[in-house]
Amino acid sequence: MNRERNNIVRARIEAWKAHCTRMRRHNNPIMFTGCDEYAKLVELGDGIIAHVMLAYSEDPYGFWYELLYEAVHGPGKKSGLGSYVPLEHYAVWDEWFQNEEHFQIPRWDNGERVITERPLADGL
Repeated sequence: MNRERNNIVRARIEAWKAHCTRMRRHNNPIMFTGCDEYAKLVELGDGIIAHVMLAYSEDPYGFWYELLYEAVHGPGKKSGLGSYVPLEHYAVWDEWFQNEEHFQIPRWDNGERVITERPLADGL
């Protein structure tokens, strides 16, 4: 069953990457995150984090940060970033993935990074 899920995640990532390639000339993020391919990835939830981080490491200029954000925080929950600096945001996600606790998942409020000090279940 795990192998089947991995194959589904990989296929959906490839479908979204193909969509993003077709949309490269557009400057509007909704062209990348408002498609069926993206929604199908988000619906898989946080179980796709490792797969997405691998793809993100190969393409730090894509909208992977938004996919990760919605996969973890829930469909329709956008990061709310006012400005996006690709390599800086990739570094934030990579640092979290490599070195931080799951509950410290990157999140932003009004464009500012919010650092979670303890698990959300402890009252944050």
